[in-house]
Amino acid sequence: FPFTIRSIRLILQNPAILCYFVIKDGRRVGFFFLRLFGNGSAFFGFVVSKDMRGQGVGSMILASIIMAFQNPIFFRLYSTVSIKNTPSWKAHISNGFIKVKDVDDEYVLFKLKKYSE
Repeated sequence: FPFTIRSIRLILQNPAILCYFVIKDGRRVGFFFLRLFGNGSAFFGFVVSKDMRGQGVGSMILASIIMAFQNPIFFRLYSTVSIKNTPSWKAHISNGFIKVKDVDDEYVLFKLKKYSE
């Protein structure tokens, strides 16, 4: 789903969702959330500040999340990406995610590949 001020506020208010700010050189440069489910799945999303895009912040967020989930006893990791967000597609694929399916006309569901085998 698209991140808007309203959607981010709703995420921040949900006690079932872990929310984090990404800090670089003392300033907030991104935000990500993680929702864990009892069925062994986890869903995450993130936003990078416009002025920091293309500088590896999104890839760093993905790598950090993957490190926390690299043990298969944890959760299967999922994310949705806008079909228009080519940098995020590339970051997901280069970090081991595979496309699962089209969610609708605007978003695609990705899953960390090591859990699809």
